[in-house]
Amino acid sequence: MMATNALISISTVRWLQVFATVKGTGQTAVHAWSAGAGVSVLHHKNPLVEQWGSLGIKRVKIVLEAPTGDVELIFNGENTDKFSWFSQDRLISSPWNDVNSEPNDFFSITGYARPLRTFFINRSHDGCPRDFGWLVLAERNHCAWERAPVDQRPYILFSRGTTYVNWNDGCPGGYRYHQHSRSCYKAFNRRTNYNSAAETCSSDGGTLAMPRDSTTNTFLINLKDAVDNNGYFWFGLSYRAKEGRWVWADGAALGSFTSWYPKMPDNSGGNEDCAEYWTNDKWNDYKCSDSSRKFICQVTPN
Repeated sequence: MMATNALISISTVRWLQVFATVKGTGQTAVHAWSAGAGVSVLHHKNPLVEQWGSLGIKRVKIVLEAPTGDVELIFNGENTDKFSWFSQDRLISSPWNDVNSEPNDFFSITGYARPLRTFFINRSHDGCPRDFGWLVLAERNHCAWERAPVDQRPYILFSRGTTYVNWNDGCPGGYRYHQHSRSCYKAFNRRTNYNSAAETCSSDGGTLAMPRDSTTNTFLINLKDAVDNNGYFWFGLSYRAKEGRWVWADGAALGSFTSWYPKMPDNSGGNEDCAEYWTNDKWNDYKCSDSSRKFICQVTPN
């Protein structure tokens, strides 16, 4: 993460940058933002911030810079001060589709004082391994997930998916981290066809799950069985007739590990091109259009 930038929209200027974090200054971002006129600031701060109430601000935009692409949040800035605009009821748009439907325990610039988590949009905290949220500027080494060298603070973390994330392992809400494959997985307890399942996974920033080896395969079996131990589940493997081979959801060819049910795949009826967990947790080829199967998604952690 490079920086967090705050911009305002006023009547005469479309967007004007008023703040940008600078790493390694020794001054916290919230201290710089809070500082009044004449106080030394080591981050990039426009003096107009101290005239907030008289500027006729319409919108406030936060830009989170990242190598994978910038993320933007836009707030209603009308009739606010330099703190009150950053609130859930003023949020107009964000990349997260659950930020208004899920509960939250922090949504403010000042955030959580004891561990010094600021510009904090957090769902819940229950010990470091079970901290969930959307955005945080971490200034102290309270939990392992927010530890960073002094020259990398503020340490800016945010969910790069469409939902809240587990701060500890980087998995979206409802997903479980698997150390061996370094991926996050979720078994969905609803039925749909293969393509629709793949679209759901894509909307979460991932693909249908790919059990490329025995260890990952066993993990996925346990995961789906915890949801429905009698159900059949799609996973990310399909047959490409033009290529004459089975390929994973990311386009890679099926390797040496397989776990097919005896005499499968058999392409019964000539149109069984998608893979599922079937009887005895073995793989089976089945009609991609069938809507009676549940599914497992896989995403890369933040």
